[in-house]
Amino acid sequence: MPAFRNTNNPASLQITTHIGCRNLCSYCPQQSIVDACKERAVTHMMSFGTFTACLNHLPRKVQLVFSGFSEPWFNPECSRMLWYASQQDYTLGAETTLSSMTVQDIEQLKHIHFTRFVVHLPDNQQRTRIEVNETYIETVQRLLDKPLRNLIWKVHRIAAGDTLHADLAPMFEKSGVPIHFTGTSHRAGRINSERETLLPNAGKNLLPCAEFRNNVLLPNGDVALCSMDWSLQHTLGNLLAQRYESLFEGETFQSIQKSLRDASLPLLCRACDKDIVRRNRLQQAQKNWKEKRKQRGNPLDF
Repeated sequence: MPAFRNTNNPASLQITTHIGCRNLCSYCPQQSIVDACKERAVTHMMSFGTFTACLNHLPRKVQLVFSGFSEPWFNPECSRMLWYASQQDYTLGAETTLSSMTVQDIEQLKHIHFTRFVVHLPDNQQRTRIEVNETYIETVQRLLDKPLRNLIWKVHRIAAGDTLHADLAPMFEKSGVPIHFTGTSHRAGRINSERETLLPNAGKNLLPCAEFRNNVLLPNGDVALCSMDWSLQHTLGNLLAQRYESLFEGETFQSIQKSLRDASLPLLCRACDKDIVRRNRLQQAQKNWKEKRKQRGNPLDF
């Protein structure tokens, strides 16, 4: 397998159990993935048989994260898939809005050792558009009372006034459970953005990204490059037909590697703002290093 940047991070595979998320959150480019799957005749619902067949070609060192391009529990087989994967000794994580999830699902999953079980909560501005009904509130309360392992509560905060949905606020105030407020990306230019450009890396040569090890499995076994590839611009292969390692030996991945070094070639990464964050961190680290050298009395000519 080719060398990747930040190879200390374990490889992971996000499981997209379903195409066409009904939540339709404001920052999620659902139409892009729906159109791309329709064009490629990708089935909208992953079957349990497809899931288990893909695992036959997947090493156990690859972590499975139930998230991907849609709410995983919109597939009624999701909990069954998770339980099966746990019995096969895979490391497991999940990101969910709890939509279509029930107390019975939580009971089924309570003995699974998740590395992270992230719950995205609705906000007061209806940006994260989760239906807050009786079943949803019951499920949230069950997790507050008896949390799954490594449970994290999260709210996307896009503007200064964004906070937790009013119907949930008293529940969390009473429990004292912390909520993590996080921003959003523009999904590699697939949603409206206030940024000046949707091609932040235009004209730049890029390094291989750690996300190249964090791919997305689609309901038909296809594997997308990463969670920013909502238009399926870079499909690496299909786990029903090939082993996991071969995804990184094929023509598509080799073309991606070449495009990183040739700014004239098309590449999704040129529209991805994640690289800006990484580059800014690297520049700050270099600046800090230079300052320390100067303080020690041995400045270098940069």
